[in-house]
Amino acid sequence: MKIRSIGYTLRAGVLIVMFLSLSQAAIAASTFASGEYVPGEVLVKFKPTVSAQAGIATVSAMGGSVQAQLNRNVMQVKLGAGKTVAETLASYSNDPSVE
Repeated sequence: MKIRSIGYTLRAGVLIVMFLSLSQAAIAASTFASGEYVPGEVLVKFKPTVSAQAGIATVSAMGGSVQAQLNRNVMQVKLGAGKTVAETLASYSNDPSVE
């Protein structure tokens, strides 16, 4: 009996985790689709071959500053004065070091 109850508990836990993951994904997708973003900030994902120092140099060259390094390849960037999100995204999309 205990083995069965552990199995049911495990399955329920897995279902809860899956539900929460799907809920988070749906929220993120709707936020992105609605065009919501943090004003004055972008997330920049560099190619795996780009070092952290090179990424920081790229951000600085574009007039921004790194707010946080979220993982090895992704940086949260504060835009330079007078820059818009659209301009900044266009600049980064033309940079060969950015994915």
